[in-house]
Amino acid sequence: MAQFNTNVFGPVRVTRAVLPHLRGRHAGTLVFLGSRSGWFGDPFCGAYSGSKFALEGLVESLRWETEPLGIRTLLVDPGRFRTAFLDPAGNLGTAVSRVPDYREAYQTFLGHIASEHGRQPGDVAKGVEVIVDLVRREGVAEDGAVPFRLPLGSDCYETVREKCEETLRVLQQWEPTIRSTDL
Repeated sequence: MAQFNTNVFGPVRVTRAVLPHLRGRHAGTLVFLGSRSGWFGDPFCGAYSGSKFALEGLVESLRWETEPLGIRTLLVDPGRFRTAFLDPAGNLGTAVSRVPDYREAYQTFLGHIASEHGRQPGDVAKGVEVIVDLVRREGVAEDGAVPFRLPLGSDCYETVREKCEETLRVLQQWEPTIRSTDL
């Protein structure tokens, strides 16, 4: 519940508060922070990934609802950026697995996360600079072509590329079966 309150219901509440003002102006930009985890559900991250997948769907729908009103929507999906997010002594909330079958794998996962803290590939300052450029349509976005959804970070790029390639393979391999279910 905490993950969904923070990552889904919080942005929904803020959006509901600000949208009347943007609709009145017929202008503005809504910026949402998705995640690499909105593309790929890592093991033992179901609540976090689920909340980010939910945010992706809500924001994509919102985009189509508000675009005709002159309101832009930007969904940024950062990968692992060097923040305190993975700090085992701080922000990272963990629990002991109550399922014996998962304990060893979960402890291994926590060790991996702890070892990654401070070694994430993303530079926060560079990521923020790109986001600001996208909103202002300056710098990397000075030509005005701003995508609705933008993955940020080399790890997110690889995850999204692999997921898209896998999806295309399934579509190609299973096309006859997929299409066979039509009336």
